[in-house]
Amino acid sequence: MRLSRPFVAVYTNECKEYCEAAFFSAIQALTHPDYTIHIVDNSLGMDYTHRLNRLCPSAHTIEHIDIDREPRKTLFHRNVAFSLAHLRDQFLATDRDYFVIFESDVIPPANVLELLEEVYDQADIIGGLYYRGFHPDEAFDPQDLRLVPVTHVLSGCALYQRAVIRKVPFRWDAEELSGFPDAFMSRDAVGAGFRLANYHKIKCRHLHAANGGRGLDRLR
Repeated sequence: MRLSRPFVAVYTNECKEYCEAAFFSAIQALTHPDYTIHIVDNSLGMDYTHRLNRLCPSAHTIEHIDIDREPRKTLFHRNVAFSLAHLRDQFLATDRDYFVIFESDVIPPANVLELLEEVYDQADIIGGLYYRGFHPDEAFDPQDLRLVPVTHVLSGCALYQRAVIRKVPFRWDAEELSGFPDAFMSRDAVGAGFRLANYHKIKCRHLHAANGGRGLDRLR
C-alpha cells in the first residue's frame, strides 16, 4: 500500500545556512509522487524566510514565526516546540495522511517516504537513523535492515501517524531542559498506547558545520 499523501514538515533557522543547499535539494528530490513540503522559519526577522523561498520554490507553504529571544537558555527548546506546534496545526487542517519531519541538517535517502511506507502499519511513530551516539553504531551496518521497537524516536527523520498528531502535542518543559520536544512526544505517545520503532533500513546523513557543531552557536 502506498503512503499516499505525506505532509513533509520542516522547521529551520538561519543558523543552518551551512547545510541549506544540500538539505533543500534533497527534500525537493524525494522520489515519492505525492508529498507536500511545509516549512516554518523561526529566525530573527524575515530575511531568511525570503531566502527560503528561493532555496525551496517547490514548497507548499513557507511561513515565519516570531519567538521571543529571551530567556536565551530556552530559546532553542521554544524554537523547536513552537515551530512544530505551528506545523501540527497546519497538518491537522489538511486531509494529508502522515506527518513526516525532516530536520534541516538531516539528509534522508531519496526513497525515504517509500521506505517508511513499507512499515507504516507496524508502528505509530517510525524513525530513521542519523544521530551517532544516540542511535547505536551497529545500527548503521548496511546489513542491518530491521524495524526495532524503541521508546524514543528522534524527530530528525520521523513519521507520525495522524492519530498520534491529533492526540499528542509537541511540547517542552522549562523544568526539564535536558528533554527536547521529540523526547516529550515519545514519552507522551508511549503513555497513550502508541507504538514507536526505528527502521534501520533508513540511514541518513547528519551534516555538521566546519567547526564540528550544528550551527547552534549562531542561534540568535
